[in-house]
Amino acid sequence: MAEAVRLTGHGGHTEGLLAVAVVQALGGRTDWPAPWRERLRELRRHPWADVRDAALEETTAFE
Repeated sequence: MAEAVRLTGHGGHTEGLLAVAVVQALGGRTDWPAPWRERLRELRRHPWADVRDAALEETTAFE
């Protein structure tokens, strides 16, 4: 979790995409507990559009 927090807070393009990959892998594997959903929400507001788009593509719950 600490690495995902650091990568998310960095603000860079590459770090943001890596953070999305980490959050997708570990959040999905653990059924999206609150800390991982919060990381994903932060990434959905990232300054880089590619990072935002990648984070927005992730589905955490199905209706």
